[in-house]
Amino acid sequence: MTVFAHEMSRGKKSLLAWSLSVGLMVLLMVVLYPEIKSSLESMNALMSTLGMFSKAFNLDMIDMGTMLGYYGIECGNVLGFGGPLFAALLGMAAVAKEEGGHTAEFLFSHPVKRTHVLLEKALNLVAQILILNVACFALALLGVAMIGESVAFHDFAMLHIGYTLVALQVGLYCFGISCFLKRTSFGAGVGLVLGFYVLNLVINMVREAKPLKYLTPYAYAEPSLVLTRHQPDWMLVVIGMALALAVASAGVVYYRRKDLAA
Repeated sequence: MTVFAHEMSRGKKSLLAWSLSVGLMVLLMVVLYPEIKSSLESMNALMSTLGMFSKAFNLDMIDMGTMLGYYGIECGNVLGFGGPLFAALLGMAAVAKEEGGHTAEFLFSHPVKRTHVLLEKALNLVAQILILNVACFALALLGVAMIGESVAFHDFAMLHIGYTLVALQVGLYCFGISCFLKRTSFGAGVGLVLGFYVLNLVINMVREAKPLKYLTPYAYAEPSLVLTRHQPDWMLVVIGMALALAVASAGVVYYRRKDLAA
């Protein structure tokens, strides 16, 4: 597990910075709830008048006057972007950085199979995504304890699990794409996250686009869906993860035979 340990050590500062940045934003949103609770109770009627905007974000399906309803929206805005963006940047750099940084010749000249190196890099990706999301969940629980609010722990946890799965799926996609590249392309990773997010908005607004829900991980992590069903849509999770694993596997297969730039 030498490569795994090296990657974890190399990325610890970035992981700490992202965990604190996203986690403290989540904590701030929770702590602010008592201050704006009274104004939120009057927002439900307003949401129903916003037309397509409300439909795009499913705002008419969430009770903003409740802690979970409020947190669901904020979780979608903060953790729903922060976690996947971190995963995308990490995934896009996981493999391509070796050629881009001219370290591939040194790394792969050692008596270790490429598949083994890629597996350890993928494990590092998964580990860092999980650490970030666990840190955010812990800070969110801290915030709830600080303001003395009671929430349904199961639904609260399911919101975080949903967005953790989104980040993992995005990370696997970007890891697979990284195997095909000769240098890191952070723009492609950010574009992928934004593309998934916009696609989900289109699906919410256009009935004919519903079949596309299998392509975007945001479809199963919708706060309105999770809070209504008390869990993500597991069928969409399985399909989404299968697609992401297929892309990651295709990248590994390609990279095993790839002529590496010195």
